[in-house]
This record gives sequence, C-alpha cells and structure tokens, in this order.
Amino acid sequence: MLLAASSFYIDVYKEYGIVIKGGNYMYRFRNIENLLGKNELENQEIFFQRIDNLNDPIELFIDLYFEGDRVLWKNLFRHYIYTLGRAIERSFIADIKLDLDDIYVFGNKEKLPNQIWKDNFANLEKEFLNTKNIVALINFLSDGRQIPKTFLEFCLYSAHNVALNCIFKQFFQIESSLAKPDINWESFRNEEKEQWVKQVQQLRALSKLATRGNMPIIEGKGKTNLNDNYFFYAIDYPENYLKAIKRLMYPNAFVACFSEDYKNSSMWGHYAEEHRGVCLRFKDISIDDKYGLAFESQCVRPYFKVNYDIGFPGINFFSNFGRLTPKEVEEHWYKDEDNGGEHSSYAHDFFKDSKEWKNKYADYFESRITCKTKDWEYEKETRIVIPDYLRQYDETNPIFKYDFDLLEAIIFGIETSDNDKNILLK
Repeated sequence: MLLAASSFYIDVYKEYGIVIKGGNYMYRFRNIENLLGKNELENQEIFFQRIDNLNDPIELFIDLYFEGDRVLWKNLFRHYIYTLGRAIERSFIADIKLDLDDIYVFGNKEKLPNQIWKDNFANLEKEFLNTKNIVALINFLSDGRQIPKTFLEFCLYSAHNVALNCIFKQFFQIESSLAKPDINWESFRNEEKEQWVKQVQQLRALSKLATRGNMPIIEGKGKTNLNDNYFFYAIDYPENYLKAIKRLMYPNAFVACFSEDYKNSSMWGHYAEEHRGVCLRFKDISIDDKYGLAFESQCVRPYFKVNYDIGFPGINFFSNFGRLTPKEVEEHWYKDEDNGGEHSSYAHDFFKDSKEWKNKYADYFESRITCKTKDWEYEKETRIVIPDYLRQYDETNPIFKYDFDLLEAIIFGIETSDNDKNILLK
C-alpha cells in the first residue's frame, strides 16, 4: 500500500543548478520504533550509523602493511612508547577503565602540559630507542620489505617488555623482572612471508605468558580499575595499539543506507521488522551529474553506490597519514629529531604533489566505505556518507533533517499492523 507525500518542490534547488529527476527513487527500510517511537517521520530525520557498527565487519577490513625506512620505523617506536607511557600514566591518575580512546595516537610530547613532563618523556624515548634490541629491531624492519600487520604485532610484543621496563624505571623508579628479549632478527630475513604467521602465533603467545608472569604490580589506593588496566597495558597493548593507529589514516564515517529496490523479501525481513515495518521512497535530485538527497539549508549529499565486486587492496600505513596536518606528518613521522633532522625518503611522495596524493587518498577512502562482499549483492545498496574529519561526532551519531517534499511515498509491509498504518496516515 502506498501513502503519497507532497509533490511540491522548493524552487531554491533550481537556483543552485539542481534538477529534480522524475522516476529515480531510493528506498529506506525502517521499523516502526524508529519512525514513530523515535519520531523520525514526524521530525523528518535521517539517522546516520557509525560505519564500524554496521552488520558486516568485513566491510572495514584493510589489508594493512608497513613499508618504510629507518626514520619512519624509529618514529613508530617513538610513538609507541609515548602512547604506552600516557596510557599507564592515565591508569594511575584517573580511576577509569582504559579503552582504545586512551591510546593518544594524535598526541606527542610537544603537546604535554609542562616542561617537566616533556623532559620525562624525552628521556623515556631516548632510553627506549637506544636499547640494543630496539635498535636491532628497527634496523631489521627498515630494509624496505612490506611488513604484514600480523608480523608487526609480534615485533611489538617482543619490544613491549623493553618498553614497560623503561616506563616503570622512568616514572616509578621500579626495576621490573621482565625478561629482556634477545631475538636474532637477522634470522627472519630468510623466512618467506607465509611462514611468518605460524611463528607469530607461537611467539606472541609466549610473549603474553612471559609478561603475565613477571609484570610488577603497583598498588593504587582507591583505584578500582587497576586490574583491568593491567591487562590493557601489560598484556594486550600491542594488539590494541595497531587498532588505534588506524585513526591516523582515515576518519570515522557515518552512513545512511538506502536501496534501489523495495521488493526484496529478505530486505523486508532484515531491516523492516520482519515485514511489520515500512519502506520510505525518496525522489532523487541531481547536481553535477550526481544523485543525492536534500537536507536542511539546501545541503545536498550524494548517494554512493555500493560495489560488490571489489577486493581489498593492500595499503601502506606510512603513506596514508590523512588525519594529520602536513606539519605534524613532517615533524613527527617523516623527520628524525635525533639525527640532525634527517628526512625519510618517503616524504618526497607525500609532499611532491599534494593534489595527486589527496585524490588517491580520497579514492581509497570512498572505495573502502562503499564496498561489500558479493554475499550482499541482493541488497542493491546505496549510501549517503558523512566523513568525520573534525571528530565532531565522536560521542553521538549525527541526525539530519531531510526535505520532506522529496519523500514521495511510504510503503507498508504485509505485516504492518492496522494501528500503525492509522498512526502513519494521520
């Protein structure tokens, strides 16, 4: 059953070169609770979901690898010891349970509040980066090969005990009994990449067990989360760190999902409360050969068609610092502050043609948030995407008012109750 909405169009669209395209529609399945209980229909609202909360985690998979020279690798370990130190410091100062947001990936020692803190972290970095095993590890990683994320995770576990020793010595004057790893990194040079995974699984487990048994326990009066935080920073930190640093690459994004078809029974079952909900039909508008939906203040957001036939191309972490300013990238990643300001050889590609780099970066970001496996092809999905470049939606999901004149119809499901139909018709 169709309930027709107003067919009046706001003339202001034409002033901006926007043309109403008759016969082009997008469909949005909703349950009754969203439409009526949360007043989405009355308020003419579109709810945007965090992309990492969608129903298929494979959508966000990134085949991440790390390929860089000595400058980049040294700065990664500098960044690692900084974020770990801040997480441990936060654990003892604030009575909170640590999570990924407490890994300060956007921070550096220059942002610390006073000179004492800056000096302490400078000393911490110096001691950690000059440790024999860390020097050997950085040299091993700097030979130009692509390092898979799984292997880097093991490398971080091997360095983690050293990092913890340095932190507890620097900040708590405690010498821990953590074993200092003595790994012959040269032996890995002759290993094929596919053999790494088996070794990583075995050595990572051993590293966790060694840390669990030897980490010094520090009492904190009145602190209720120290035990949970112990596992966060002493056991699971390398894994959590690799999750957190992805935020340096691409912004979080929020999406509103639509479909090109309203007739698919599976869609009604999955997204419209087993046929008890409804489907909203929106007319398209177009601008500059793109189709989209108009929101308040004449803002038109384009639809992006989901691609069901795309793979997951590999991407180098060191070439995609899209969340940082060029100055931050140069000062804290592409320059060695301890070696006369030596620059990474990878800096040339980043700075030589910023427009080309930005276009490649945007293309990959778009492909990443609009790809799904072929298992979902029946959905014929399109999306409106809001990238959160300024991190303004970290706490809440955005909700935008749409132009009600573009809502042409409400399609009832075969199980939509008469009571709900009557309420919607009012």
